[in-house]
Amino acid sequence: IPYQTFRDFAENKGVFTPGVTGIEIKDNNGNAVGTLDVPMIDFSSVSRRGSLTLLSQGYGVSAKHGDLGDVNNASFGYDKNNYTVVKNNKHSGLDFSLHRFSKLIAEATPADINISGQLSDSSQYTAFYRAGAGTQYIKERSGKQTHIPGTFLTGGTVGTPWYSGNNLISSSPGDTYNKSQGPLASYGQMGDSGSPLFAYDSLSEKMVSGWSHPA
Repeated sequence: IPYQTFRDFAENKGVFTPGVTGIEIKDNNGNAVGTLDVPMIDFSSVSRRGSLTLLSQGYGVSAKHGDLGDVNNASFGYDKNNYTVVKNNKHSGLDFSLHRFSKLIAEATPADINISGQLSDSSQYTAFYRAGAGTQYIKERSGKQTHIPGTFLTGGTVGTPWYSGNNLISSSPGDTYNKSQGPLASYGQMGDSGSPLFAYDSLSEKMVSGWSHPA
């Protein structure tokens, strides 16, 4: 699958218009390899660095470790749309932080929040999407990985996760060509800390924010 497809997905460009269903994913030869069956998510809630997700017009969430719990600013939509963080709230026991901005953010649509917590319920949560701007590679079927230089938002589909204890959820990153990972398989790498995982809630018929990448 072309690298550009993963970029377009995370930036809602080309065919990846928010709300559109039945988006066909094609390989490098133009052959269809799968279809995104749920309405396309609006990724505008994800910061340009990919490490913070807007949950309301004035608040965003991220991981806590490293400098993520003490961020000073974040950009949404374009780098010029930069907003100052005036308060960082770090969870005492979890790798989680909540950030308050100096003013309301108009360029982005906040993500809906998952309140049930049962992301492993595949009858309710039927698709999982992610976006991030960490270290990026193209992986071939042989397992060979080619590093892609630069810092860009990319994203794709993720297999159904499960709870692994300590309030963490896990999936099968690296099993890229397994159909269970979806037609546009993608997983976090170094530098993706704080990046979001979204789940499609088939009961409420919307994408909800379910998790921030811990490492």
